Amino acid sequence: MEILSKTREIDSIFSCEDVLDCLGNPEELSGISLSLWRCKDIVHMLYVANELYLHEDVQKVYIVGMGVNSSRMYHLVLSGFKTKLSASETISKFEKKGFMQIRFLKHS
Repeated sequence: MEILSKTREIDSIFSCEDVLDCLGNPEELSGISLSLWRCKDIVHMLYVANELYLHEDVQKVYIVGMGVNSSRMYHLVLSGFKTKLSASETISKFEKKGFMQIRFLKHS
């Protein structure tokens, strides 16, 4: 097993694109999106995003970067909800799993 560390490649991928899937592929958000969790440490975010992707019943896990330089914050995002009701059901599910600061994420 190889432990992740912040490298130039990881830093450049996740600081140049604002929306990526948990594998580093550029993506676009659609419909209603939920920010499950946020942090400033991209390596920590990658571990949490991949854990969610591998062990939960979700199609895609997105990492959304907002801000620049030391103000950059990474959001763990689920997207593509067609209604607020389906998003609210997902909020309830993930709150039971310990995600306590889930928010709707505004995007264009």
